[in-house]
Amino acid sequence: MLKHILFFIMLFLSTTAAGQIQIDPDPIERADGDWLVYDSGTFNWLLWDGTYRGVWFNLEDFIPTWPGVNVGMAECWFYHHYTSYPWDTSDFYCELWDGPSSGPVMRHTQVQSNAQHLTKVLVDFIPDPYADANFWIVINTEFSSGGWPSLIADDQNCTAPHSFFSDDFTLWEPWHIDDIYGNFLLRAWVGPTALERTSWGSIKAAF
Repeated sequence: MLKHILFFIMLFLSTTAAGQIQIDPDPIERADGDWLVYDSGTFNWLLWDGTYRGVWFNLEDFIPTWPGVNVGMAECWFYHHYTSYPWDTSDFYCELWDGPSSGPVMRHTQVQSNAQHLTKVLVDFIPDPYADANFWIVINTEFSSGGWPSLIADDQNCTAPHSFFSDDFTLWEPWHIDDIYGNFLLRAWVGPTALERTSWGSIKAAF
């Protein structure tokens, strides 16, 4: 019995020391419309690995042959474990970059935002930057001393990584648990420009 207790204690310590902890899985709101999504829609892990956490989007997975696309918004999901892993800040930067799977290369925009617990956080990129067929949504936690706010990851078992983290913005490590790749709950909205998203009624009211 004691051996079993020690085993679970060591398992817990090894997991939390790595900057991540498993949470009770639960489905969240699924994205629809023009959202590019890799995650399963079920949260399973909260993590604070790396100062930077990003999802690499490859348009070939969604819209084959397109050379690029306007990215209007990012959807981000966070988990605040108030009792055991309190945040020192809820502020973060959400960034849009071009770059291959090895890492972001050219930044289009950086928007400061505020994380909320288990609530969809939408970050609007205005005007909608045009990104290449390979682009990144990056969460920059440089406001924090410990990688907060903590991001949510799903329960998937993927053959190819799309979620990565980094401390120096040079070396990007795929996020995985026991060699199983999962996905951060970071999504990209693509479609009309900011002007086209504005209703005709609001345009008339402005004049």
